[in-house]
Amino acid sequence: MISEKYLLDSINIGERKIFPIASLNIVFLKNKFFSYDFKVVAFKIIEKDLIYFINLDLSDEEFDNIKKNEKSS
Repeated sequence: MISEKYLLDSINIGERKIFPIASLNIVFLKNKFFSYDFKVVAFKIIEKDLIYFINLDLSDEEFDNIKKNEKSS
C-alpha cells in the first residue's frame, strides 16, 4: 500500500487562504490496483500573519509532522 499526503490549491475567502491537505491511499499487488481512497484529512489556514492547522482525520504524530513540514516551507 502507498500512502501520501498532498497540499492542494488554496480556497480564498477574503483575506483568509484555506489549503486542504489530502491523503491518497492506494492498495495494489504487482501492477494490479485493488482500491484507492482520497480524502481531506486536515486544513492549513493562513490569515494575515497567522498560520494554523485543523486536524480532521490524522493521528497526533502524523498531524505534528504535517505542521512541522508545512511551517518550514
